[in-house]
Amino acid sequence: MAKAIASETKAHFIHVNGPEIMNKFYGESEAKIREIFKEAKSKAPSIIFLDEIDSIAPRRDYVHGDVEKRVVAQLLALMDGLESRGQVVVIGATNMRDLLDPALRRAGRFDKEIAIMPPDKAGRFKILQIHTKGMKLNKDVDLNYLADITYGFVGSDIAALCKEAGMVALRVVLSNIGPDEPIPVFEISMDNFIQAMREIEPSSTREYCTDTPTARWEDIGGFESIKNVLRILFEEPLHHPNLCNEYNITLPKGVLLTGTSGSGKTLFAKAVGNFTKANFITVNGLTLTSQWTGRAEKILHDIFIKAKQCAPCIIFFDEIDRVCCHYFDGGKEVINSCIGQLINEFDNFENTMGVTVLAATSKIELIPADLLREGRFEYVIHIPLPDLKAREAILKIHAGKLPIASTMDFKKLAVETAGMNGAELAKICHQAAFIALKKTVETGTKTKIEYPIFAQAVAQVVDEKKRRR
Repeated sequence: MAKAIASETKAHFIHVNGPEIMNKFYGESEAKIREIFKEAKSKAPSIIFLDEIDSIAPRRDYVHGDVEKRVVAQLLALMDGLESRGQVVVIGATNMRDLLDPALRRAGRFDKEIAIMPPDKAGRFKILQIHTKGMKLNKDVDLNYLADITYGFVGSDIAALCKEAGMVALRVVLSNIGPDEPIPVFEISMDNFIQAMREIEPSSTREYCTDTPTARWEDIGGFESIKNVLRILFEEPLHHPNLCNEYNITLPKGVLLTGTSGSGKTLFAKAVGNFTKANFITVNGLTLTSQWTGRAEKILHDIFIKAKQCAPCIIFFDEIDRVCCHYFDGGKEVINSCIGQLINEFDNFENTMGVTVLAATSKIELIPADLLREGRFEYVIHIPLPDLKAREAILKIHAGKLPIASTMDFKKLAVETAGMNGAELAKICHQAAFIALKKTVETGTKTKIEYPIFAQAVAQVVDEKKRRR
């Protein structure tokens, strides 16, 4: 952008990389800065572009070296004298503005601060058009759809996406020709872009963003009413905003999933993330672990800033009771400092659209009441143990790729597993597969998984459950 400004205004452009200024010899760094401003004045109108300015003008109360402090002082003195220098403009660029010395961020020095946020859908579409202009695209490539699903992508991410899509297509072509054959003209398809997206993470959330969830609604057996509620809560505001505006419904600020351990809360959350195609940030206890006082609250604040920059975004707190809870120690209530920070972040959602906190807990009694009121966790959805129909569906899903005997009665097995949660049902299928494999290895004959093998697996899981108790 700085280069475009210089080109449009026909101004003399001086590009200064921050680290190039620094020198170990006394006075050399300040002399370089003075020479740059002298050149700009002599060739005015000029633009001095200080790239990565945080490296040459850090907060003086944060640094211990004498060189950095002297460089900041010299830069301040030169910028204060700009009025007598004529048409000389200084443009600085940084992605860590909080590390800049506050003295630079006042009127008379850097008068304007412009935050360049990740582009919206229209911006992403135009950037895609620019980077695909020289590419031979297949007719199935839909740039509108790509712009719709690249939430949080900045310009460099989109450029990398287009380049990676070309590399994916090239690898396919190279795998089909001999080593001495010339590379034929090939097209880049929509599948190439979708595959490339698995390799490119948005820069705005790269520090905290996990892999895009792959869970689907079809992977969850039963619970149709809960699926429908989550679809309406997340799909309609994101994919059909005009319809929701008629009913004054927006994306919820917070949704809390509760239920016993192993009931599938995390699986529901991942299915929501995959279904909406929004950015998905997972936060757990380790994410906020720090030995320094106030560090956890700062990490939490930074996560919400990242989420707002790349909205629509879902922040998923797995086992939120471990992150933000109150407990009792010797009869005295102890308040986790993250609770207040999380409440503040919720209250700052007033003017932010497209950011939702999705959380899961098996111990809702540890969650403070302040987080469960309107405007914070607006929806509390309880996931019960699966009923007979749901257990049968879950067992069929987990046994879907196993060599099951044609006589297998899953409904009977579902009756025998009453009171079990989804994790235990998955373990039964895994245990049955292990028993069948063991029998196959011992006998040398492929064993189909029948009801007696499942019954044996159920007995083992029940025994393990009793031992844990």
